[in-house]
Amino acid sequence: MDSGPARLGRNDVLAALGLYLLTVSVYLLSGPGRIDMIDGQYRFEVARSLLDVGQPVLRDGRLPGDFAVQGLRGVVTGYGATVSVLALPLLALGRALGMVSQDAQQTVFSWLSGLLGALVVPVQVGVHRWLGVPLRSAVGWALVTAFCTQLWITSTTSFDQSMHAAWILLAVGCTWRAGQTGSMGTAAVAGGAMALLVNHQEVYAALLPFVLLSLLPPPGERFDRRRAAVAGVVVLGLLLGFMAWAGWNVWRLGAPLRSGKVQGAVEVAPHPVAAGLTLLLSPGKGVLWYSPPVVLGLAGMAGLWRRARGLAAGVVATSLALLGLYMLVPFFSGDWCWGPRYMLPVLVLVGLGMPLLRPLRSARRLALAAVVVAGLGVQLLALSLDHHRFFQDRGLVGAVVDQQPDYYWTHSALWARPEEIRQSLEGLPDEVERFACNPYQDHLTYMTWGLAPPNGAELQRKYAVFWLPRPWPLWMAWLQPGVPSPIPVVKVELALAALALVGAGLLARALGTRPAPRPG
Repeated sequence: MDSGPARLGRNDVLAALGLYLLTVSVYLLSGPGRIDMIDGQYRFEVARSLLDVGQPVLRDGRLPGDFAVQGLRGVVTGYGATVSVLALPLLALGRALGMVSQDAQQTVFSWLSGLLGALVVPVQVGVHRWLGVPLRSAVGWALVTAFCTQLWITSTTSFDQSMHAAWILLAVGCTWRAGQTGSMGTAAVAGGAMALLVNHQEVYAALLPFVLLSLLPPPGERFDRRRAAVAGVVVLGLLLGFMAWAGWNVWRLGAPLRSGKVQGAVEVAPHPVAAGLTLLLSPGKGVLWYSPPVVLGLAGMAGLWRRARGLAAGVVATSLALLGLYMLVPFFSGDWCWGPRYMLPVLVLVGLGMPLLRPLRSARRLALAAVVVAGLGVQLLALSLDHHRFFQDRGLVGAVVDQQPDYYWTHSALWARPEEIRQSLEGLPDEVERFACNPYQDHLTYMTWGLAPPNGAELQRKYAVFWLPRPWPLWMAWLQPGVPSPIPVVKVELALAALALVGAGLLARALGTRPAPRPG
């Protein structure tokens, strides 16, 4: 039976806020401190141009033309507006604090995924509390999502799937809650999340009917006007998002339905079922390998259905729709990253089932703990070194699955990582010339597509970025004398440590306060 309409209490808000501050500080401290993928480089250039010249254009002529088209006022990229626009306050704040060089601005930009990906954690706490899950349990399971699944590593990259996960979780969770309570404010949050989502990838509009399944009423109730009004608000949010998307296209390209993304015919994966199995089970890109706690969420789906049938319907339907969507993408593996980044929204949704596992006996509790610890271990391996190392070592290029569809059944970055760490512990190769490969010899944080195959393994020995620890506090400490750090390292570290302490304090206060007794 769906839970009642009780509001979140003061301790719930404190716990969610404290958990967010703690999570975001860890995400920012464990990030690469640079744009680590060419996708981010394009989005950064658009944001920088919006600040500098007020136009969404690419002014860096060294960026590859594969991701760019000629627009009305210059060269533009086909990427959506959400990331570049949301990065504007962050870049402006960095400039106000004296971080004005291109390297510094790129470091600041690289934090956006962590700031927004960490929103998943308090949203999960809120949804679990709405479900009636005890606060300590809600916090504990949110920590599992934060640090034992791929949410951690994806929130430290320049890819935007952590943001997708946050918006999709907000859309499903708030649609369900608004259907329960009739809150138009909560419905507006869900609609806003859908608007942001379509301005990442317009194809996500196809998720709308599956998200609206969250409005399924409990047994014995009818779909009433209240739920119809909530659906209308969510649909309105999506329509407003589409209007923003069309306006962005008109501004850049002069046509509302031309995004600059698709050049020629739309392609789909030749073997969708094989793609789905790869995303679920393969050692190289299977979500079960890279986020083991997803099995706990799946095991809790029956409990979620018993507790909140509408939410469970929305979670399952949206997850299956996402999986079906990714199975059709030729680039379904999301190469040049750690694990199956496209599956992140699915595992975040499925994670809502984790607190609703049936009571476990001691032996099963031990197995549960083993799954959680395994998830944490996988994430620590992910954060240790640059994930491009795997691809460069093997001389890979472009979309690996286009050339070798079964590649990830016999090759795995996870399996390769222990040997990569062992090699790095032996020290930097003698061939190291500078920190990273990029078109500008004096830039540290600039990202290009990759080294020229098939000699990637040989060429990467010239660049320290592939051999040093990935978190920025560690590689910035390595920089040779005379090479300035992009940011004031100690000041930023102290600020983030203080943020973590504030978050931990709020969390401790929320968990240490006993709830007030109910009257009667």
